[in-house]
Amino acid sequence: GEHVESVVEVLAKGLLHHHVLEIAVCGWNDANIDRDILGSTDQPDGFFTAGAANTGLTSGSTTWANVVLLESTVDVNNALTQNLCYITHPSLKGTFKTTVKAANTAAFVYDNGNVNGYPVITTSHMLKNASSEYGIIFGNWADLIIGSWSGLDLVIDPYTVATYGKVRIVINAYFDVKKRRNESFAAGTMK
Repeated sequence: GEHVESVVEVLAKGLLHHHVLEIAVCGWNDANIDRDILGSTDQPDGFFTAGAANTGLTSGSTTWANVVLLESTVDVNNALTQNLCYITHPSLKGTFKTTVKAANTAAFVYDNGNVNGYPVITTSHMLKNASSEYGIIFGNWADLIIGSWSGLDLVIDPYTVATYGKVRIVINAYFDVKKRRNESFAAGTMK
């Protein structure tokens, strides 16, 4: 599982007494989970971990063929159902907006919020490799299971930073993410 921790230091004790829940939620940061699943090459069960199923299908320049290959891979594996979309980095989405599908056409890879007829979601937590290629994943996201154990563990520590007139709030949580079916996803990189 993944341990996620967030620490928030609050200057005014009065603010803490009246708004502890809002402070805790604002301090919560799920970036660690995103990075391990979407942007890591060395975390267990990440989309870009060496040896992960259907990973490394595309690399190099953004082409219409590479985009379609991701969808085709999921389709060949009989997983082209339910909650389908692409997830990528905002920079690659920008490239999609300026990349034509074929020569002498005005049809771009990104069209009206979609790529290849499917929605596109972006996150800056997506992989960027040493070749300046960005990760892209196409899949049936209904087959991604996110488990949480014990809820949020909230500790209010009035002592550690008391000499600065602050109160420290520590939030801990435990998560794990697994693919129900590896065949439901296809991942690669493009630039």
